[in-house]
Formats: sequence, structure tokens, C-alpha cells
Amino acid sequence: MARNKVPGIYMIRNNINGLIYIGESKDIRTRWSKYKWAVNSTSNYKETKRQLVLDMRKYGIENFEFTILDSSDSMRDKNARLAKEAELISKYNSDDPSIGYNLSPGHEPIIANYDGSREQSTSEKLRRAKPIFEYDTKTGSSILYLGGAKSWGDQYGVPKDIASHTVKRGSLALKRYYLIYADPILREKQLAKIRDAKLNIKSRPRSEVRAANAYYKYEAAVNEVAEAAKYFGFK
Repeated sequence: MARNKVPGIYMIRNNINGLIYIGESKDIRTRWSKYKWAVNSTSNYKETKRQLVLDMRKYGIENFEFTILDSSDSMRDKNARLAKEAELISKYNSDDPSIGYNLSPGHEPIIANYDGSREQSTSEKLRRAKPIFEYDTKTGSSILYLGGAKSWGDQYGVPKDIASHTVKRGSLALKRYYLIYADPILREKQLAKIRDAKLNIKSRPRSEVRAANAYYKYEAAVNEVAEAAKYFGFK
């Protein structure tokens, strides 16, 4: 006879350092079993790389306390669980690295009539978006677009792929703007690629030659954007 699933919100507490994790599941007991599997697994999956799992291996899973915070009937609804999870993450501040293991403040409820996948949290969207700066060659000002090339393209009515290619090529957008990665590592990789094209200009396709010819102006823009990046927390 199949057992009944218990949906709801749970907390895992590390009794060694006090860190906590708040999570939701349509079947809490199975979720806890998955943590046990991850701790003992030799597989190289995302689940086995989580800091919570790594600490379970380090301190021993017996030093982690599993508590069900809410398993009421309303928890059978996915949206209700997501909303409750976000509420409890906020209550316990478990997305503060000094307090808990949660990497985000939770997820927004799923949109009605959507395809079944959950809506990403704001922090997840920003990680995937690759934030960019728009450098205005006429005014010398820089504007940060947290949504990346897509949000810039939406503002100017330009398709995402065109905006993304403009970032990678280091060429001007709309004959006025340079689009530059906010992340310093991506900025340096971008410049290195353009420098390489400049040094090997004879063996490069025409599109890369155009990018190389824009190199000097582009690097100057990157240097100016770097100052704005520091203001917004990008090193």
C-alpha cells in the first residue's frame, strides 16, 4: 500500500554551527531521504555540491536536526508552499550567510496557466542575466542594466540576440552605445578576445576585424565603466 505524501515546509539545523536551511517539498519525508542519499553519494551532481550537503558530510548527518514547520492542508498547493517558504526564510533570515544556507529569499508563486515550471527569484534572474553597463559615447555616462542584454534590448526595441552579439563583439549599438559586462571577469575575457582579434587581424573574419578596429575606443569605455561598476558593487 502506497504511503501518503506529506507536503509542506521544513527546517534543517546544523547543531554544530547553528546554521539553518528552510525548504519546501510536495513530499517532505522523501526530501529528507534525498539529503541522506546526497551525503553518501559519490555522484557529481548539483545536489551533492550544495554547502548544506557538504557540511552534513563534514560534521556528520547525525548532527543535523530536521523539523517540519508547516504540513497543513494548504501546503498541498505549490503556490502556498512557495509563499510560505519565502515568509519563513524572511522570518528566520536564513538567506543571511551568517545565519543560514538559503541562497535566495525564496521563489515567487507560479503564474496561473503557466507551463508548470516555477518562477525564478530575483537573485536567480540576475545571476543568469549577466548584468551589463550601457556606456553613452556622447555623454560619457554609464547606466547599469541588471537584466542584461535582454532588458537593454527591450528598452530600445532591439532583439536580445543582437544586443548580446554587440556585447561580445565590443561594437557600438545604435551607433552610440557600448554594452559592457558588469562582471569584471567577463569584462576581461571580452577585452582579451578583442585584443587577440586586433593582433591577428589578417586571419580574422570581417566581423571580427570590425570588432578589432573598435578596440581602442572600447577599452577606453571599459576603463570608465569600471569606476561605475565599483559604485554598484562590481569589483
